[in-house]
Amino acid sequence: MTKKNKKNRKWIGILSGVCIFIFAIVILGWNTPVANINIVGNIYGTEEEIENQLFPTNREKSYFSCLIGQVFGVKHTIPSIQQVQLKFKRFDTVEVNVYEKGIVGCIFYMGQYLYFDKDGIVIDSSMEQLDGVPIIEGIKFNKVVMYERIGTESEDIFVNILNLTQILHKNNIKMDKAYFSKDLKATLYYGNIEILLGFNDFMEDKIAVIASIIRNNGFDGLEGTLDLQNYSDTNNEYLFKKKEEK
Repeated sequence: MTKKNKKNRKWIGILSGVCIFIFAIVILGWNTPVANINIVGNIYGTEEEIENQLFPTNREKSYFSCLIGQVFGVKHTIPSIQQVQLKFKRFDTVEVNVYEKGIVGCIFYMGQYLYFDKDGIVIDSSMEQLDGVPIIEGIKFNKVVMYERIGTESEDIFVNILNLTQILHKNNIKMDKAYFSKDLKATLYYGNIEILLGFNDFMEDKIAVIASIIRNNGFDGLEGTLDLQNYSDTNNEYLFKKKEEK
């Protein structure tokens, strides 16, 4: 065998060894799960629930899968989550930042609280009512399916529900309950206060009044009814009637 052939065989052996080593690393990387996955940023879903949804198998938890997710972004199909970002804190630890969709309201249906987002899509369910999320009552729903838009008797009903709950969410007002009558008049309940909103007109202005009262602790220690039904851009008067003591 010539010296040239021996040299070529040597390099082939080295390259083969390197290829086998790389192949072994890839196989190991794809099949070895990251030891620690820390979920941060979640408000509604628990860490365990989100981890199980994002990483249902060891393949999704593998080093290479998480590394690709960090570099190129994580693709997910969880309706309650808007965005996910991965970051390696150490070689064996990945931090998962989740950005959940905002829950604007809920309904009680078939023994569960079903929570919906600003588009009316049911994104979560629970046996307990989350603090500060208003429960919607007085409306009959003809279609309630997880991860789908809530169905109502008419689009007008749905528009009013979403309009009110989104305005409350935007102003960071946490009501206990919202009731809609058959003629679509809305009533809110905040502790011992009943708030008559009436029809959907000037709802932004009406909620702004409520926000101002809450900021100034105007409802503290009170029990009664706040009437905003006739409030408008030309009529800035409203009435508060204390509940008479028995």
